Amino acid sequence: MTDKHRNLRKYVIIVLLVVVIAGLAWLRSRATTPASDVPLVILISIDTCRADHLSCYGYEQPTTPNIDALAAESVLFENVISPMPQTLPAHASMLTGTIPPTHGVHFNKGYRFGEVNVALPEILKDAGYTTDAIVSAFVLDSHFGMAQGFDTYLDRFASPLDGETVLQRQGEETTDLALKWLDRRSAGKSFLFLHYYDPHMLYRAPEPFATRFAEHPYAGEIAYVDYCIGQLLDRLKAKGLYDSSLIIVTSDHGEMLGEHGEDGHGYFIYQPAIRVPLIVKLPGRTEARRISELVGIIDIVPTVCGLLDIPAPVQVQGIDLAAAFDGRDIPADRSMFCESLWPTQYRANSLLGLVDAQFKYIQTTRPELYDLVADPGETDDLSTQQPDRARQMQETLAGILRQSVNNKLSDGAAMMDAESRRRLESLGYVGGPVAETLDFDQSKPDPKDFIAYFALAEKGIHAFELKDYDKAEQYANQQIELRPELPYAYTALAKIATVSNQMDKAIELYSKVIEIEPVHIISYDARGSIYAGQGRHQLAIRDFDMAIELVPIDPGFHNKRGYAYMSVDDLGRAMRDFDRAIELNPEYGLAYNNRGLAYIELGQYDRAVSDFDRAVQLNPRHAKAWNNRGLAWFRKGNRDKGATDDYTRALRDFTQAIALHPGYSATYFNRGSLHAVTGNHDEAARDFQSVIGLMPDNPAAHGELGKSLIPLGRAKEAIDHYRRALELRADWVPVMTDLAWRLSTTADDALRDGAEAVRLAERAAELVDNKNPIVLDTLAAAYAEAGDFPAAVETAERVLAMATAAGEAAVAADIRKRLMLYQAGRAYRVP
Repeated sequence: MTDKHRNLRKYVIIVLLVVVIAGLAWLRSRATTPASDVPLVILISIDTCRADHLSCYGYEQPTTPNIDALAAESVLFENVISPMPQTLPAHASMLTGTIPPTHGVHFNKGYRFGEVNVALPEILKDAGYTTDAIVSAFVLDSHFGMAQGFDTYLDRFASPLDGETVLQRQGEETTDLALKWLDRRSAGKSFLFLHYYDPHMLYRAPEPFATRFAEHPYAGEIAYVDYCIGQLLDRLKAKGLYDSSLIIVTSDHGEMLGEHGEDGHGYFIYQPAIRVPLIVKLPGRTEARRISELVGIIDIVPTVCGLLDIPAPVQVQGIDLAAAFDGRDIPADRSMFCESLWPTQYRANSLLGLVDAQFKYIQTTRPELYDLVADPGETDDLSTQQPDRARQMQETLAGILRQSVNNKLSDGAAMMDAESRRRLESLGYVGGPVAETLDFDQSKPDPKDFIAYFALAEKGIHAFELKDYDKAEQYANQQIELRPELPYAYTALAKIATVSNQMDKAIELYSKVIEIEPVHIISYDARGSIYAGQGRHQLAIRDFDMAIELVPIDPGFHNKRGYAYMSVDDLGRAMRDFDRAIELNPEYGLAYNNRGLAYIELGQYDRAVSDFDRAVQLNPRHAKAWNNRGLAWFRKGNRDKGATDDYTRALRDFTQAIALHPGYSATYFNRGSLHAVTGNHDEAARDFQSVIGLMPDNPAAHGELGKSLIPLGRAKEAIDHYRRALELRADWVPVMTDLAWRLSTTADDALRDGAEAVRLAERAAELVDNKNPIVLDTLAAAYAEAGDFPAAVETAERVLAMATAAGEAAVAADIRKRLMLYQAGRAYRVP
């Protein structure tokens, strides 16, 4: 983004906030006030880390010795609130200092961080810092706008081309990237945002943490992340950077761990889900301080700005906590906002909360009030006992919402492509879109009445992730018993049916979902994909039509419909869809791959190669793209009558595809076919044998292996493979013809079988209406081997007439030689 565009955006923000004078002062001060000389700012976010599971926050086991040591030289805030128990919106708050109603991101699915927001990396970039990020889960992918302001944003774990994308990275990999970043960091001022995802479900810490915390695997994940952070801190010390750096450790949200009926997070806004750690290690200082006053992760941006002597943007709703670093008081009468819109997926009310130093108020259908000091577990609802306090907090909450909505910077709601939805669901973020109900409508169902349904959904997700499909199905059926009118459990059952290869059942279930919710995009996409896999391409096209109508900007739907069109030989429509998919996403490798296949079918091999070049560039480890480019070179070589360079390139690409994916049978078949064409029959036979090793019931591999064995003098093996091919595919004319020819003409008396040859050749001739000269030539040889020379002569004469009429003089000459043998009462033998 250019300086011109950035300044224009800031101007828009100022207008929206109606703070012209303050805003102009801020812009002037940014231009004239130098930043502090702090060389390195590191913000570490431990995803899904509730504060009370760090030993420096009172956990009974030593989970965080490295963070504890950091805290012993830092300022630790004991009472820290996140405004949202979801990763994307919480990090949007962390990096902007604003709450969700202001920055506009309310959910992980269906939202994008808007460019009109000003994030911490942009602020620091303007102050002369290089800005880099290492994130560890797809939910913070740059696709959702979180990369704005960063010079580099490491969010790629694997390419989406093969549909098997890794959705998160483990702490060891994240740390390794951070250490490499430190090693190559040049002189100057730098900001690093470092995101660890490990404490997020499922809890599977590596050893020794898995064993050490076997009874508390969530704590084990936190201990593992602490170990990783310790490596980073050690490297900072070794490089002499630790003392002069500003280091912040925090989290986006916590984890419920079964409290209030919720195992994970995202639904309720009770303290376990929104109370997080915040530790600030100041440059040049080592004294420890613990602060009990209420603060929030929205305070991080203004605090960093204050420490670096950079004015904070006017839209920031947090405060500069610098006073606390020197022992001065920070406001004790603050109220922190929190929300969850997840229940609105179930047509229930939203959860809107307000937390102060002692009390929490939750606005919903049946409002709740808790004394957090006397009742930290939030088990005793005081809303009816203290109605005045509840009403007062409700009014404060309403004021915050009015101000935030009036000053809203961005509408974060955005269309989401199917691949992004699939990946988020793989991380456990299921369900449909949320409703931005920020009013106090108490006519809707209460979210508390749906927690059992939600809890079953959580359990089902985790069972599915562990491949315990029976248990996942059990949970889904229990959901249906509770709420048969909601679509989500049927979707879960459909996914289970799909992975269990019960495709007709999956289709039935997705149809049920569409009946309940006619605009359920995911079900159209999933059902269409199943239809395509069954070869029912017209039905697939119909479903993709509907998906595209609902979300016309999803490149995945166009790509899938294009492939379905290609499967019914409608290459014109297929090409239009592939073109549109690439237009919508110029880095969509699968669309390039599929368009390349369409170009092969059109015989436009140079264009095909160009598309496969792009697909390989986007994902050098995708075996199918290498294979398909090899196929394009192979076909081009065949067209150009054995162009050596094309065959060489094809061989290189096929070999690379096999190196990347040793179990990829199609590439062995293609390379075997190339070896056969170039006369390398030994290698061809080996490749076709590899196909059979991977796919014993592949008729084409048996047939092609039979062909390759003949020139190697292994006729008996060849005949065996021909027979096996016909067992698998009974009326396969080319193989029937080859086998009949070998049984009729081989010089080995033990292998000839005239009767079988006649049966095969007559059937082949019948299948081609007695119009194929090769088949009829074989039939003549079979009759001769069986001793029926009159039939052999009559058939050979018909073939001779065909060859003569076609002007095939050389073929006619061969036929005459065989005809003379048959007329003399002799069978033909292959020389």
